[in-house]
Amino acid sequence: MKTKLLMLLTIFFWLTSEAQKWINYKTNNGLVSDTVFTVAIDAQGNKWFGTPKGVSKFNDTIWKTYTTADGLLSNNIQKIRVDKNNKVWLGSNKGLNTFDGSTWMSFTALGSFSNPSVICICFDSKENVWIGTNLGIAMYDGKVWKNFTTSDGLSSNYITAIAEDKNGIIWATGYITSKYNGILWSSPNLQIGNQMSSVSVDKQNTKWLCSSEMLSTFDNTNTKTIANIFMIGPINYLLCDADNNKWLCTSKGGVNKYNSSNQLTTFSTSTSGIANNCIYDIGIDSKSNKWFGTKGGVSELANISVTVSADPTESCDMAISNLSATPSNGIAPYTYAWTSSAGISTNLVSPVVISKTNTTYTVTITDATSATATGSVAVVVHQKPTVNFSADIVSGCTRLTVQFTDSSSAIAPAILTNCKWDFGDGTIDIARNPKHTFVQGKYIVTHWFDDSNRCTNIKRDTITVNPLPATPVITQNNDSLISDAPAGNQWYMASGSIAKATNAFYIPQATDDYYVITTDNNKCSSNKSNVIHFNYELFSIDTLYAPITQPVKDSITLTLIDSCLFNYTQSMDTFYIASAQVSNGKMQFNWVFKQGVKTYNLSSSIDVSKLQNGYNLIYLTIQCNITKKKGMLLKNTFAAPYTITILSIENIKQSALNVKLYPNPASDKFTIQIDNLKEAYTLEILNTTGQVVLNKRITNSVEQVDLSGQAAGVYFVKLQSVNNSVVRKIVKQN
Repeated sequence: MKTKLLMLLTIFFWLTSEAQKWINYKTNNGLVSDTVFTVAIDAQGNKWFGTPKGVSKFNDTIWKTYTTADGLLSNNIQKIRVDKNNKVWLGSNKGLNTFDGSTWMSFTALGSFSNPSVICICFDSKENVWIGTNLGIAMYDGKVWKNFTTSDGLSSNYITAIAEDKNGIIWATGYITSKYNGILWSSPNLQIGNQMSSVSVDKQNTKWLCSSEMLSTFDNTNTKTIANIFMIGPINYLLCDADNNKWLCTSKGGVNKYNSSNQLTTFSTSTSGIANNCIYDIGIDSKSNKWFGTKGGVSELANISVTVSADPTESCDMAISNLSATPSNGIAPYTYAWTSSAGISTNLVSPVVISKTNTTYTVTITDATSATATGSVAVVVHQKPTVNFSADIVSGCTRLTVQFTDSSSAIAPAILTNCKWDFGDGTIDIARNPKHTFVQGKYIVTHWFDDSNRCTNIKRDTITVNPLPATPVITQNNDSLISDAPAGNQWYMASGSIAKATNAFYIPQATDDYYVITTDNNKCSSNKSNVIHFNYELFSIDTLYAPITQPVKDSITLTLIDSCLFNYTQSMDTFYIASAQVSNGKMQFNWVFKQGVKTYNLSSSIDVSKLQNGYNLIYLTIQCNITKKKGMLLKNTFAAPYTITILSIENIKQSALNVKLYPNPASDKFTIQIDNLKEAYTLEILNTTGQVVLNKRITNSVEQVDLSGQAAGVYFVKLQSVNNSVVRKIVKQN
């Protein structure tokens, strides 16, 4: 097999008055021989040329040559035809070859015919293959061969042409014309001469028959002579094309074309650019270009044509397209006439058009000889999908979580394909119904959706996220808790919110942990404030459980009315103030102490005028009358004092000494700051059991105290000087 590139520079061109271009191909272009007996064109547009030296195949760019070295029975190829399955059938002087695109097959015997010379090939409507040979007709049904000769009714065993008419009748030419009705062969007396060379059937089912004497037609009833053969020369082959033109390939007179009105046009070397006046065969490609096998090479008669394009040919909602039309095989200059299915018309060469619906644009070009060609292009306009979504909330406070729900749809028959979300904060999501959390700010949320037509649409919405109010800070001032937020406060205990407690200050009514949360005009709530543990005791009474070795003169002595249930070596389990109130200058105390399962309720009072400014320690001395006789407890036999520290009372009178402890709570160390320090103080740190855990002398207004060695809990800071006494609480945390 030989391969050659098409050398366009050596191709000869000729333009006829019909604005058709002649292009000639010879051996210097790639043909294996300049004598071309037969022409066929396959479904891929490959041109097959049979010559005395083998087969040339041309794909409009590259030539390939096939010979006996590739599997041909003979290089002398007399007829090539292509069936509807795109199999190539090649007849030679030694038999038949087929080629399916990859495999060559050889038939040296066609039924009973051995090494026949194949002259013609025909495919009928039942996909039978009819082979005309020098020995008769061989018919192949895909499985077996069947042979027909003069003994079966043929007029001659030398068959020059075979054709099927629209009634399924097989017509064969030889010495005279024969026909086959599927059962019998017969030879009608058509009186059109002898030595028949070709037969073809037109659109009206008229048979066109060529003899050595004349060109005739037969319409199944009448015979009509069209031309004397001496006027046009001997006919090698006749073909009726799709436009009902008849092409007569002659031995000396070139190509004669009869149109549908039987008007004759002759293409010869003197009137056109055809390569030679001896024409053997014709093939017509998908563009209606005619390819002729001649004694001087291959001649192509290329029609004027136009290639139409649009950019783009497909769009969404509206297409703005550039139209273009490229003519071929005509003579410049060209004129252009554009029309459209939408009623648009223009004479521009390359118009720009706007299509809002599917529109077909058609152009007719006319060349300098008034030859015309028409072409069309369709611009498809798809409707964009409808994009829609909702958000369960569009405004809120920072760390706002929003659920988005998509309700988009595509315009049938398109379907939705890909979706995308841009939340405006640099985050992308491809879920159809995403959930997203926003921090403070205003965000434009964009939702895209594509459909199967590659159309995209979007929708946008705004999500507003307000900041949280500043986290409030609360402090304690005696019996009140104060928030630094001027408005929007809501006070809480450990158990939950406190009804109607919405001011900037709150006076607790119970011992508990307290904090505040503020809400602004956007209904955004702050983080929880710091927590203060408030010990609720009327008049800010702090209870100290600590033994006292030496009572002060303002002590109160009570004698239990009931018998003492302990001896003098025992101490009480619990002793505290249940309530206190001031009346008529007296502070009345209600006491409770518990010893085992026994509970005692006592009362005492003290003259408030006797208290000093600042902090005071009130001592209660319990006197029990204990009688011991034979293990029995009796009254009024023995008296012994039992002394216990009870409480300190804060701010009943304002002290001139201002003491601050910070930080409070403290981790390891805290600072004592004494304003207006004028004398030295003794510092004692007591735990809740009354045990002194630290003792030092204070001479500076600012002193640091180290509690790193103590356990976490509440401690009492007692400052004592000659003229003042102060008690404060400090909380040590881990």
